[in-house]
Amino acid sequence: MRGVTVVTLIMLIAVSYGLYRLKYTVEAQRNHVTAIENQIETDKRAIKVLRAEWAYLTRPQRLEDLSKDFMTLEPLRAGQISNLEDIPERPAEILPEEDAADRTEVSEVAP
Repeated sequence: MRGVTVVTLIMLIAVSYGLYRLKYTVEAQRNHVTAIENQIETDKRAIKVLRAEWAYLTRPQRLEDLSKDFMTLEPLRAGQISNLEDIPERPAEILPEEDAADRTEVSEVAP
């Protein structure tokens, strides 16, 4: 009978210690989750502010005013439009002799 009591007492102490550790582990996890949820809420508020700021900064009227103040662009005139045939071809590059020899060696090696 005495052996059963001692084993029961040891088991009771082990279970109590396990519950004690489990309680503080759960509390630590709960605190961690709460901190993450708070960070999520803070980030959501920051995103709302940034979206509002983006909407304010990209208003068409504001962009038009800024472009008038800082850019010298004018509307396109009909005389500025041309056909592809009107654009002159680029002249071929003329390379010195040594550069031309280097290029032929490279082209022979590469497939």
